[in-house]
Amino acid sequence: MFNISYYRLRAYTYPFQENGEDSGHNFTRKDIHFKDIIDLYCFDRRLRSLIFNAIEKIEVAARTKIVQVYAESTGGSHWYDDESLYRFGYDDLIKHIETDVNRSNEDFIKHYKSKYDNPPMPPSWMALEVVSFATLSRLFQSLKLDS
Repeated sequence: MFNISYYRLRAYTYPFQENGEDSGHNFTRKDIHFKDIIDLYCFDRRLRSLIFNAIEKIEVAARTKIVQVYAESTGGSHWYDDESLYRFGYDDLIKHIETDVNRSNEDFIKHYKSKYDNPPMPPSWMALEVVSFATLSRLFQSLKLDS
């Protein structure tokens, strides 16, 4: 039926139990059944899936818009390597971008590395596709927004 660990499922019992240190974790309601706990877990799983799906769409749109705006405004494919576009943290950010790109197993990154060695990093539309959300967030925070 389900492959849910005890400790994951246990968290869904807390709202229905006494949870003090010496409480014994007795259920406070007699009308709660195991199926109710499973239903709560399934609801949470579906809700989490819907939220992550929405967040993914926002993240993809943000990556696309950042690349488009800066590539158009600077006229360059490697705009992210221009230190003048950043308010702070350029060196650290470039290290994170390089780490994320070098860690990537995406075919388009492999192709770029096998075909080109100058510049050593791929264009922004490739690089920003594979950077972590943390790196993308750092990038957005440190960019000058008037470029």
